[in-house]
Amino acid sequence: MLIRRINSVFQRHGRWLFGLVTILIIVSFLGFLSPGFTGMFSGTGSSRTSTVGEAFGQSITIEDLRTQTTRSMIIFSLLYNRPVSDRMIEQAASQNAFQAAIRLRAAKHRGIIISDEEVADYIASEKNFQKDGKFDITLFDKFIDEQLKPLQLSPADLDESVRDFLAQNALERIVTENIVITPDEIDNFNKMLNQKIELSVANLKAENYAKEVKITDEELTNYFKTNESKYQIPERYKALLAVFSFEKVEPLDEDLKKYYETVKSKYFKDGKEQPFEAVKKELSSEYSQKIAREKTIRKGQLFANVVYEKTNAQTTAEQRKTFVQLAAAEKLRIIETDWFAADATAIGKLNEPAIIKEFVEISGIVTNAVPGKDGIYVGFLTDKEPSRQATFAEVKEQVKSELTNLKALELARQNARDIVKKLAQSEGKVAETVKNDPLFAAIPAYTMMAPPQIPDSNYILQQTDKLSPNGFSPAVDTTTGALVVVMLKRSMPDNKELEEKRQIAEYILKQQKSNAAFSAFNAWLQANTKEYRNQ
Repeated sequence: MLIRRINSVFQRHGRWLFGLVTILIIVSFLGFLSPGFTGMFSGTGSSRTSTVGEAFGQSITIEDLRTQTTRSMIIFSLLYNRPVSDRMIEQAASQNAFQAAIRLRAAKHRGIIISDEEVADYIASEKNFQKDGKFDITLFDKFIDEQLKPLQLSPADLDESVRDFLAQNALERIVTENIVITPDEIDNFNKMLNQKIELSVANLKAENYAKEVKITDEELTNYFKTNESKYQIPERYKALLAVFSFEKVEPLDEDLKKYYETVKSKYFKDGKEQPFEAVKKELSSEYSQKIAREKTIRKGQLFANVVYEKTNAQTTAEQRKTFVQLAAAEKLRIIETDWFAADATAIGKLNEPAIIKEFVEISGIVTNAVPGKDGIYVGFLTDKEPSRQATFAEVKEQVKSELTNLKALELARQNARDIVKKLAQSEGKVAETVKNDPLFAAIPAYTMMAPPQIPDSNYILQQTDKLSPNGFSPAVDTTTGALVVVMLKRSMPDNKELEEKRQIAEYILKQQKSNAAFSAFNAWLQANTKEYRNQ
């Protein structure tokens, strides 16, 4: 319902509203999300009754999380028309499980009860179970047989999934049902959103002052000594890489059709599922790449296991020889690397950061099979240098660059402060002073409904609420320098324009008040919730 309402607003008022409304919607729902779930689900407390938290005086166990994951998978499957067993559906459901458990405890605390009739009505109206606008039992049975039964789930699991979903929806409705907005609030908010604002901004970047910076050798040495601990030379490695090229796979139609059944929800055009023959070519390419990748990974991992077993009790020289011989027997290409650092993104011309990550994490000398863009890699560590403190000579240029940037940053900020003093001494001639200052640039007139897309706009917009025409901000420090904002003009829209924009303003204001309500609701949830980590 919400999405349909938003879409209708977009159709009437265009894409320019997208950014603002999207931000408001994201903010309103972020309050429902909380970190820490993955740690609970993967902790050492693995028994079904292990307690991972509590809400409103009731414990939440590992089994509760498993139940909520399953039920969310069923609901997400219906909402997004994807298989219940889909990896993305499972991942989203598992991430949602702890919050779902909390919200259901909260719903029970609020006395929310979903009847069997409500569950039945929802299922009867579910689009996946309808044909020609009516509930179709054959579609319902097909979902049970093809989606639930293979996972050892039943119609009762569907019922309880819907019941939980409706209970959470009812809880969210309670959060916002008492929001009241007066006509005066809408009018004032509408004027604020749609008044035209004209600014001039001096945005002073540190990079523009770098040439003015002079640094002595003594300053460089002192800066290095003060910050010496942060200059580290990371671990370095040398290695051999055995490369497995992806094998070409020609899929059989029978296999392709089976694969199509698992991914057909991806192939939609004009809102309709595309038949097998229409997407066969694209499907064949996708399936071939998938199978080739899986086969090559298995082959690479088998090779890695053999290398590990055969080199386990050998000397260093023998291990290298064994790796080379085994790779030759498989007719594999071998890449011998030069030194590469643990924080590197490429090994020479080989841009495969996953391989570097594998070397950083292994405890032995043989890596797992690592998928890359053009093949599968199994690495053999031939040499290693530990991390160490850097000498001044090794990082002198880095030290010089950092100190230059710091001094340039201070120059930019001092210049911004000087500009503010100049404006304060202009005896009310701010606009004229700004016009004649080449450091200032005019910002085209805009409204808060469609703010300017310019560098550092977040810093600039934070100042506009505080400024009247002919007013100016203090020097505002940014990550790249400093800026000064001057308000040139505020123009109110005419009554006709205000009337045209009033509906949108009302919608956004309601969304903002909903955000506030959700924030209060989230605070209430957190106050009544405990999470136990690392159990």
